[in-house]
Amino acid sequence: MENQIGRRADVQLLRGVAVLGVMLVHFGALVPGGFLGVDVFFAISGFVITLSFIKLSKQSKNLRELLNTFWRRRFWRLFPSLTVVLFVTLLFALLLLPSEDFNDQREMSVWSFFFAGNIGAEVLSKQDYFDPAAQFNWLLHLWSLGVEEQFYLAFPFLMIGLLGFVSRTRNISRALFFVMAASSASFLLSTVDELERIPVLDLGLTEMTGFSALLGYYSPLTRAWQFGIGVLLALLALWRPQNHKGNLLGLLGGLLLAGSFVAMPESNLLPGPLTLVPMLGVFLILRHPLSTRLLEASWLKPLHWLGDRSYSAYLWHWPVWSIVTALITNKTISVVLSFAFTLLLAALTFRWVEQPFISRSRTGSLKAKPSVPGSKFLSIVLAFALTSPLILGFAIWSAERFLRDQGLIAQREEVPRVDPAIDCIQTDCSGLVVDVLLIGDSHAGALSNALFEELASRGVSMRSAIVARHFGCLHLPSMGVASVHEECRDLSAQVREIITEISPRWVVIYGYTAGRFTTINSGGAQEISLVFAEPNAPVTSSTGVSAYESSLSEVVDFISKQGSKALIVSGAPDYTLRPEEVGRNGKAASLAEVFLAPLSGRDFGETVSRSGFLERHGPFIAVEEKIAQSREGVDLVSGWDALCGPESCAQTNSAGELLYADQDHLSNLGAEILARAAAETLSE
Repeated sequence: MENQIGRRADVQLLRGVAVLGVMLVHFGALVPGGFLGVDVFFAISGFVITLSFIKLSKQSKNLRELLNTFWRRRFWRLFPSLTVVLFVTLLFALLLLPSEDFNDQREMSVWSFFFAGNIGAEVLSKQDYFDPAAQFNWLLHLWSLGVEEQFYLAFPFLMIGLLGFVSRTRNISRALFFVMAASSASFLLSTVDELERIPVLDLGLTEMTGFSALLGYYSPLTRAWQFGIGVLLALLALWRPQNHKGNLLGLLGGLLLAGSFVAMPESNLLPGPLTLVPMLGVFLILRHPLSTRLLEASWLKPLHWLGDRSYSAYLWHWPVWSIVTALITNKTISVVLSFAFTLLLAALTFRWVEQPFISRSRTGSLKAKPSVPGSKFLSIVLAFALTSPLILGFAIWSAERFLRDQGLIAQREEVPRVDPAIDCIQTDCSGLVVDVLLIGDSHAGALSNALFEELASRGVSMRSAIVARHFGCLHLPSMGVASVHEECRDLSAQVREIITEISPRWVVIYGYTAGRFTTINSGGAQEISLVFAEPNAPVTSSTGVSAYESSLSEVVDFISKQGSKALIVSGAPDYTLRPEEVGRNGKAASLAEVFLAPLSGRDFGETVSRSGFLERHGPFIAVEEKIAQSREGVDLVSGWDALCGPESCAQTNSAGELLYADQDHLSNLGAEILARAAAETLSE
């Protein structure tokens, strides 16, 4: 986002429009397609950096000096402001976010510190950019900075290879052809997700396979064509000077860009063909500059001001919005404050961080000079300041780990996972004689190993068929009610095949009932979408109980037809807090408050009343009781009776040992207790 080359008014105006669009879409979705501002930034970067690099190559004495100067300027242009934003964001995350969420921000800050925010966004969120869960990442917007910096790493070698160390006009036509070819290839890669819409081209390149992450929203491979448009514009400007008589085409470009901001829908198929419209707008604006009179109009001065500070504004806007909305629920007030704080912080960062470092990096005054007293000390201070986000994140992580190891704050426990060796979905169970088959989702997976060991001690053989996947598949392998995700439907069919093939004496059904059938999920943001197969209507909160009864009845009848008995494990309560968290106004307290909890006497974990539990799960338990009582060969085990007292249930036992690993998954101890209760029936 270089802003020192040429100071073209149209470039600065475009920057202002781009960052304003991003702010408008992120601050309460005021402009639907404002996220395209990032695409505009990519094209501008390609344009400005190409002109800057060619000018620099003519001024450099040798290749080493060229590369050193280019990358040094990029570093000091981008890095100091980034570290300030990372440091401040981590401080507020410490004060406002629970431990788990804070650690996500800390990890994202490390990725972003090394200009790999796009990789961090993919690794941490495991969600598309437009999915609701991704929006909880306070540093999500830094994915674009990662893509941009990765472009800067490869760009010098591309230019040197195409134009030579000192560019010559005769080489530009060759460079134009190569950049056009490479950009076309990148654009075609960006359309890969479209292939899943064509049945005959079902290549499995969907978000669920994980492979499309390489070619998805955050990928430099699918963004290279946008930088390429800027590179093409710069090469054209050198090869064929811009047509200053094309103001109408420039105005058309402005209309295309404005229309895209207003009308472009959010889609996980972006970037793609639709993105060609705003990119064409940028191309026309830069190739056919608007008149100086229009660009210098007084009503455009705020956009020029914002364009000068666009990098700082972009860095600050999403953390500011995340912090403000964490403190204030009123949307109008949140929007106003977010704009005010973003513009204020952008102005301060531009004045006191961006400008000084850019200026000194060009004069070489950032280098320590042995002859200047105190220069080494200042270099150490500078190094400490620039690495402060890493130091802060490591210090907080170390403090949390120490306090947990000392037992001063509650220890975190991992959710038990099913052993692949006993999971018939992961290991072939053909030919096995199995007494008990446990089916379900990740909650059954947490129970699986404990139940296997408990039954083995009683001489009963057991296997599992667990459909726990990222999208939250339905724990019942029914056909009448099914997930909208094809992979989940395939897993349900596979579970039915396993039941048919091995015909176990018992089939145990256990899963997160209420959450799957009312789209409520206390364990976090997760996509849960079910439909009635006939007439293909979505399952809603109002139809959740009837959908559960239909689905459970179907599955129990199917099990009975295979000659097996069914055991429904029911009623394990769920919570809004993790067991190592403390509450604050009904929500998880921040990590800072967790640190202070031992001093303030605040309790970790949560307790639910039986009445509150029945308010949420009662209708579903009634369905289970009805089916168990009305059918032969169907039994019911109550999770509440196994894990809880008569009137209340906690995430720990009387000795303070964890019964839960998170809000709704059992710990190893909790699984052992529930397994013993189930085994009493299964071993009869």
